Amino acid sequence: MNNLNNTIAIKNEHMYINRKEDYMQILKDNIRNKILTAASTEFNDKGFENASMRKIAAKAGITPGNVYRYFKNKEGLLDAVVQPIMNDINQALLECTDGKISWTADIDELLKEKETVNIDLKRFSELFVEINNKNRAGMSFIAKNQVYREQIKNWLIKTLGVYYSSRRKKVPAEFTVVMSSIAAVTLIDAVTESLKFEKECSQLHIKESDVVQQSISVILGAEEIMI
Repeated sequence: MNNLNNTIAIKNEHMYINRKEDYMQILKDNIRNKILTAASTEFNDKGFENASMRKIAAKAGITPGNVYRYFKNKEGLLDAVVQPIMNDINQALLECTDGKISWTADIDELLKEKETVNIDLKRFSELFVEINNKNRAGMSFIAKNQVYREQIKNWLIKTLGVYYSSRRKKVPAEFTVVMSSIAAVTLIDAVTESLKFEKECSQLHIKESDVVQQSISVILGAEEIMI
Protein backbone atom coordinates (compact mmCIF):
# COMPACT_ATOMS: atom_id res chain seq x y z
CA MET A 1 0.00 0.00 0.00
CA ASN A 2 2.84 2.35 0.90
CA ASN A 3 4.50 1.63 -2.46
CA LEU A 4 1.24 2.50 -4.24
CA ASN A 5 0.90 5.74 -2.29
CA ASN A 6 4.51 6.63 -3.06
CA THR A 7 3.95 5.96 -6.77
CA ILE A 8 0.85 8.17 -6.80
CA ALA A 9 2.69 10.92 -4.92
CA ILE A 10 5.58 10.80 -7.40
CA LYS A 11 3.17 10.97 -10.36
CA ASN A 12 1.34 13.91 -8.83
CA GLU A 13 4.64 15.69 -8.24
CA HIS A 14 5.67 15.14 -11.86
CA MET A 15 2.30 16.43 -13.07
CA TYR A 16 2.71 19.52 -10.88
CA ILE A 17 6.21 20.14 -12.23
CA ASN A 18 5.05 19.71 -15.83
CA ARG A 19 2.12 22.08 -15.31
CA LYS A 20 4.43 24.60 -13.68
CA GLU A 21 6.90 24.33 -16.57
CA ASP A 22 4.07 24.74 -19.10
CA TYR A 23 2.83 27.82 -17.24
CA MET A 24 6.32 29.32 -17.11
CA GLN A 25 6.77 28.73 -20.83
CA ILE A 26 3.43 30.42 -21.59
CA LEU A 27 4.51 33.33 -19.39
CA LYS A 28 7.86 33.59 -21.22
CA ASP A 29 6.15 33.49 -24.63
CA ASN A 30 3.71 36.18 -23.49
CA ILE A 31 6.53 38.48 -22.36
CA ARG A 32 8.48 37.83 -25.57
CA ASN A 33 5.44 38.72 -27.67
CA LYS A 34 4.94 41.92 -25.69
CA ILE A 35 8.56 42.89 -26.34
CA LEU A 36 8.18 42.20 -30.08
CA THR A 37 4.98 44.24 -30.28
CA ALA A 38 6.58 47.14 -28.42
CA ALA A 39 9.71 46.92 -30.58
CA SER A 40 7.68 46.95 -33.81
CA THR A 41 5.98 50.16 -32.72
CA GLU A 42 9.21 51.80 -31.54
CA PHE A 43 11.12 50.88 -34.72
CA ASN A 44 8.27 52.15 -36.87
CA ASP A 45 7.90 55.41 -34.95
CA LYS A 46 11.59 56.24 -34.42
CA GLY A 47 13.51 54.18 -36.96
CA PHE A 48 16.10 51.59 -35.97
CA GLU A 49 18.92 53.98 -35.10
CA ASN A 50 16.81 56.17 -32.83
CA ALA A 51 14.79 53.36 -31.25
CA SER A 52 15.31 53.07 -27.49
CA MET A 53 15.56 49.73 -25.71
CA ARG A 54 14.40 51.50 -22.53
CA LYS A 55 11.26 52.74 -24.25
CA ILE A 56 10.65 49.29 -25.74
CA ALA A 57 10.91 47.82 -22.24
CA ALA A 58 8.55 50.46 -20.85
CA LYS A 59 5.97 49.78 -23.58
CA ALA A 60 6.23 46.06 -22.85
CA GLY A 61 5.78 46.69 -19.12
CA ILE A 62 9.11 45.18 -18.08
CA THR A 63 12.57 46.35 -17.02
CA PRO A 64 15.28 47.04 -19.65
CA GLY A 65 17.38 44.26 -18.16
CA ASN A 66 14.58 41.78 -18.79
CA VAL A 67 14.58 42.62 -22.51
CA TYR A 68 18.20 41.45 -22.73
CA ARG A 69 17.21 38.10 -21.24
CA TYR A 70 15.22 37.49 -24.40
CA PHE A 71 17.29 39.37 -27.00
CA LYS A 72 21.07 39.85 -27.00
CA ASN A 73 20.95 43.35 -28.48
CA LYS A 74 18.88 45.75 -30.59
CA GLU A 75 20.02 44.09 -33.81
CA GLY A 76 18.80 40.72 -32.56
CA LEU A 77 15.47 42.26 -31.60
CA LEU A 78 15.12 43.85 -35.04
CA ASP A 79 15.78 40.50 -36.69
CA ALA A 80 13.13 38.88 -34.49
CA VAL A 81 10.62 41.53 -35.62
CA VAL A 82 11.42 41.49 -39.34
CA GLN A 83 12.35 37.89 -40.13
CA PRO A 84 8.94 36.29 -39.38
CA ILE A 85 7.27 38.88 -41.64
CA MET A 86 9.71 38.20 -44.46
CA ASN A 87 9.23 34.45 -43.98
CA ASP A 88 5.45 34.84 -44.21
CA ILE A 89 5.74 36.89 -47.41
CA ASN A 90 8.12 34.26 -48.81
CA GLN A 91 5.58 31.51 -48.15
CA ALA A 92 2.85 33.61 -49.80
CA LEU A 93 5.04 34.08 -52.88
CA LEU A 94 5.74 30.35 -53.13
CA GLU A 95 2.07 29.47 -52.71
CA CYS A 96 0.89 31.95 -55.35
CA THR A 97 3.52 31.27 -58.03
CA ASP A 98 3.45 27.46 -58.03
CA GLY A 99 6.69 27.42 -56.04
CA LYS A 100 8.68 29.34 -58.66
CA ILE A 101 9.20 32.67 -56.92
CA SER A 102 10.66 33.30 -53.47
CA TRP A 103 13.21 35.59 -51.82
CA THR A 104 15.89 32.98 -52.49
CA ALA A 105 14.79 31.73 -55.92
CA ASP A 106 17.42 31.77 -58.65
CA ILE A 107 15.86 34.58 -60.68
CA ASP A 108 18.73 34.62 -63.19
CA GLU A 109 18.11 30.94 -63.93
CA LEU A 110 14.40 31.56 -64.49
CA LEU A 111 15.27 34.43 -66.83
CA LYS A 112 17.77 32.29 -68.73
CA GLU A 113 15.27 29.46 -69.11
CA LYS A 114 12.62 31.99 -70.21
CA GLU A 115 10.20 30.30 -67.88
CA THR A 116 6.64 31.62 -67.81
CA VAL A 117 5.77 32.94 -64.36
CA ASN A 118 2.17 33.38 -63.28
CA ILE A 119 0.98 34.75 -59.98
CA ASP A 120 -2.41 34.32 -58.32
CA LEU A 121 -2.84 38.00 -57.47
CA LYS A 122 -6.14 37.52 -55.64
CA ARG A 123 -4.72 34.92 -53.27
CA PHE A 124 -1.42 36.77 -52.83
CA SER A 125 -3.28 39.99 -51.96
CA GLU A 126 -5.37 38.13 -49.38
CA LEU A 127 -2.28 36.58 -47.77
CA PHE A 128 -0.41 39.90 -47.89
CA VAL A 129 -3.21 41.68 -46.01
CA GLU A 130 -3.30 38.86 -43.43
CA ILE A 131 0.44 39.28 -42.88
CA ASN A 132 0.04 43.04 -42.56
CA ASN A 133 -2.79 42.67 -40.04
CA LYS A 134 -0.59 40.44 -37.87
CA ASN A 135 2.00 43.20 -37.49
CA ARG A 136 1.08 46.52 -39.06
CA ALA A 137 3.88 48.42 -37.32
CA GLY A 138 6.47 45.88 -38.45
CA MET A 139 5.26 45.96 -42.05
CA SER A 140 5.22 49.77 -42.01
CA PHE A 141 8.79 49.84 -40.68
CA ILE A 142 10.02 47.52 -43.46
CA ALA A 143 8.35 49.70 -46.10
CA LYS A 144 9.96 52.88 -44.71
CA ASN A 145 13.42 51.56 -43.83
CA GLN A 146 15.88 52.39 -46.60
CA VAL A 147 17.88 49.17 -46.25
CA TYR A 148 14.86 46.89 -46.56
CA ARG A 149 13.29 49.04 -49.28
CA GLU A 150 16.46 48.75 -51.35
CA GLN A 151 16.63 44.98 -50.87
CA ILE A 152 12.97 44.53 -51.84
CA LYS A 153 13.30 46.93 -54.79
CA ASN A 154 16.32 45.09 -56.22
CA TRP A 155 14.58 41.75 -55.78
CA LEU A 156 11.41 43.10 -57.45
CA ILE A 157 13.36 44.46 -60.43
CA LYS A 158 14.79 41.01 -61.12
CA THR A 159 11.52 39.21 -60.47
CA LEU A 160 9.48 41.59 -62.63
CA GLY A 161 12.10 41.18 -65.33
CA VAL A 162 11.27 37.46 -65.41
CA TYR A 163 7.53 38.22 -65.29
CA TYR A 164 7.65 40.65 -68.23
CA SER A 165 10.20 38.71 -70.26
CA SER A 166 7.99 35.64 -70.16
CA ARG A 167 5.21 37.70 -71.77
CA ARG A 168 7.17 39.93 -74.14
CA LYS A 169 9.87 37.62 -75.49
CA LYS A 170 11.01 39.92 -78.34
CA VAL A 171 11.47 43.07 -76.26
CA PRO A 172 15.11 44.16 -75.65
CA ALA A 173 16.34 43.14 -72.19
CA GLU A 174 17.52 46.70 -71.44
CA PHE A 175 14.02 48.10 -71.91
CA THR A 176 12.54 45.37 -69.72
CA VAL A 177 14.97 46.36 -66.96
CA VAL A 178 13.93 50.02 -67.21
CA MET A 179 10.22 49.24 -66.97
CA SER A 180 10.78 46.66 -64.22
CA SER A 181 12.65 49.29 -62.19
CA ILE A 182 9.80 51.77 -62.53
CA ALA A 183 7.21 49.12 -61.66
CA ALA A 184 9.22 47.96 -58.62
CA VAL A 185 9.32 51.39 -56.97
CA THR A 186 5.69 52.09 -57.88
CA LEU A 187 4.56 48.75 -56.45
CA ILE A 188 6.28 49.28 -53.10
CA ASP A 189 4.72 52.73 -52.65
CA ALA A 190 1.28 51.80 -53.99
CA VAL A 191 0.89 48.65 -51.90
CA THR A 192 2.20 50.42 -48.79
CA GLU A 193 -0.30 53.24 -49.34
CA SER A 194 -3.20 50.88 -50.05
CA LEU A 195 -2.71 49.23 -46.65
CA LYS A 196 -3.48 52.52 -44.85
CA PHE A 197 -7.21 52.50 -45.64
CA GLU A 198 -8.49 49.79 -43.31
CA LYS A 199 -11.17 52.07 -41.82
CA GLU A 200 -12.36 53.38 -45.21
CA CYS A 201 -12.51 49.86 -46.65
CA SER A 202 -14.61 48.74 -43.70
CA GLN A 203 -17.01 51.67 -44.10
CA LEU A 204 -17.38 50.98 -47.83
CA HIS A 205 -17.65 47.21 -47.28
CA ILE A 206 -14.61 46.65 -49.50
CA LYS A 207 -11.95 44.07 -48.75
CA GLU A 208 -8.48 45.48 -48.17
CA SER A 209 -7.14 42.65 -50.30
CA ASP A 210 -9.26 43.82 -53.24
CA VAL A 211 -7.64 47.28 -53.03
CA VAL A 212 -4.16 45.71 -52.88
CA GLN A 213 -4.97 43.39 -55.78
CA GLN A 214 -6.28 46.25 -57.90
CA SER A 215 -3.18 48.35 -57.16
CA ILE A 216 -0.85 45.53 -58.21
CA SER A 217 -2.94 44.66 -61.30
CA VAL A 218 -3.04 48.25 -62.56
CA ILE A 219 0.72 48.75 -62.18
CA LEU A 220 1.69 45.41 -63.72
CA GLY A 221 -0.80 45.91 -66.56
CA ALA A 222 0.28 49.46 -67.33
CA GLU A 223 3.98 48.58 -67.48
CA GLU A 224 3.29 45.47 -69.56
CA ILE A 225 1.39 47.52 -72.16
CA MET A 226 4.34 49.90 -72.45
CA ILE A 227 6.73 47.01 -72.90
